[in-house]
Amino acid sequence: MIDVSLIQQACMQSGWPLQTCQYVVSLDSTNRAMSDLLLAANTSPGWHLLMAGEQTHGRGQHGKSWISPANGNWYFSLGRLCGAAEDQPAVDSMLIGQVCLQVLQSLGATPLTLKAPNDILYQQRKLAGILIEHYWFASRCYASVIGIGINVRQHERMQQIDQPWSCLQELVPLQSIKTVEWLPPLLKAIMQACTLKT
Repeated sequence: MIDVSLIQQACMQSGWPLQTCQYVVSLDSTNRAMSDLLLAANTSPGWHLLMAGEQTHGRGQHGKSWISPANGNWYFSLGRLCGAAEDQPAVDSMLIGQVCLQVLQSLGATPLTLKAPNDILYQQRKLAGILIEHYWFASRCYASVIGIGINVRQHERMQQIDQPWSCLQELVPLQSIKTVEWLPPLLKAIMQACTLKT
């Protein structure tokens, strides 16, 4: 279980607050659930975070499945309602991939490479994946959802993955990988990059 209040507090202190911050033990897909949240009539403008302990139907690019066992890996979606004047989304996979790679390397996970547009690799094996989805209304981007999965540790279910994979545990001692210390700078960098691009 992740104490998301600590993540929300850290983001607030960094100057990049989250309107909502939720953790769910199990979800089919954080992107799917985040889209429901953003499209609800009472959702506040700004950034929203949804994390899951596992995803039963995690999704990757082009409809591929993302194996998401409940073993301490990170599965989360960061979503935002777009401004009224935005006719093009201010979020793209290449931008988010570069940001994630830079932050993970700054925290000690190095060397990493970016396989454009949405995979982060260690020694040519997939460590993280990004899935960005946009929602449109009347030719305007209404909302954007950034889904990210990061392999933190090994798990027997990950043997089902149909491509070479890696995890942070190979790069950094597991005891030093603390969610409440690693995620806030990653979230801040993503929010900042998307805001600068608008």
